[in-house]
Amino acid sequence: MSCRNAVFSLDDWFTCSITGDSCKFINPDSIACAKRFKEGTNVVKSNDRSARRGRA
Repeated sequence: MSCRNAVFSLDDWFTCSITGDSCKFINPDSIACAKRFKEGTNVVKSNDRSARRGRA
């Protein structure tokens, strides 16, 4: 898995471009981040009808 919001640097390892905090995962994972913290680009909005029908 990977996360397009994770920016790598030698000083801070991975930093989230959305929150500005360090990534909570050793290997950035955008799907796990959305499920656990409800942040990032993979968060399903409650009013998103396409997600409810099984379409991404």
